[in-house]
Amino acid sequence: MTGNKPVKTFRLGHLSVSIFRNEVPARDGNGTRSLFSVQLQKRIRDEENNWKTVPMLNLPDLPLAQRLLVQAQTFLEQQEEDVSGM
Repeated sequence: MTGNKPVKTFRLGHLSVSIFRNEVPARDGNGTRSLFSVQLQKRIRDEENNWKTVPMLNLPDLPLAQRLLVQAQTFLEQQEEDVSGM
């Protein structure tokens, strides 16, 4: 995901979920298809008052993370519907 900008980001408080699109060869060999990945991040201030991203959540973070992941899931399901024409 380095250098790849997210197609969508959802934020609640100090948590965010970003969705990235990666183009890969289609299974049938004709063209490409999109694969999506989801990244959950927590931003905190360190001892020097600088922002940093940490890979862990605390108990109070879990309801926010759950809400963000549901938003990401809904967004991705909509993308699938748009592609399949349903």
